[in-house]
Amino acid sequence: MENPHLAANRVDVARVIAAQTWDWLGNQIGATTSVPRPSARRQRMQELAEPLRAILQTTIVMNNSTLRASILAAVCDPDHRSRTLLLGVTEASAHMPAAELEELGITAIANLCEQSLIAELQMPERDSSDWSIVGFESSDGCKDCTQLADFLADSGRKQFVWPLAKPRRQHIHQWIDLAELPLTHVTKREGSPHKLVITKTRELFDREARHRSMLQASLESVQQLISSGASSTPARPRPASPTPHHLGLVSRPFG
Repeated sequence: MENPHLAANRVDVARVIAAQTWDWLGNQIGATTSVPRPSARRQRMQELAEPLRAILQTTIVMNNSTLRASILAAVCDPDHRSRTLLLGVTEASAHMPAAELEELGITAIANLCEQSLIAELQMPERDSSDWSIVGFESSDGCKDCTQLADFLADSGRKQFVWPLAKPRRQHIHQWIDLAELPLTHVTKREGSPHKLVITKTRELFDREARHRSMLQASLESVQQLISSGASSTPARPRPASPTPHHLGLVSRPFG
């Protein structure tokens, strides 16, 4: 028979390792939210979804509800959560039994995603005259990037002819490319300084149409997971759906 003190020590070591693993994963998630290129940020969040599901499952094996609650509070925090990450966790958990989904907190995550997706899908579709691109932020917050953001957010402006010296033009070129904005940006080499001509493109509308299709597909997937759990567990009252602002997950895509 195994020494009970030795067994307890093993559990303690396992809990320390799990906590350290979550510290690392939490830092990775936090760093990924600051990645400026949208496609790279989404891909990295998707890659972190399976490790997140695994560490949640580890807390069940170790009977560590405290760590599990801490993890769920962090990833569902309205000020920091990523819907890409949370959707990834629900997709990675689709094969699991309903009871385990409930215990892990995956069902709660799925409900949160459902509310967010419904709220965004209920937003009016972009009008054909609406050329606004919101959500752009540069890490430096310089005056030129602020001016670029103002142009992007203006629903009536399609083009911006902007006299800029070469270093400032290069800075704006870099941020447009990094943020994967639906724009053309070329230098008109006349006058001094030369002019940066920025033009919004129809890709803005094409992206939004693709985005709404993806939202609908994600909603159907999440609702399937929720319904599979509901059929195996007693029904519970749903909280009132929060507004898009309170969800902290709704925004028009710009990248």
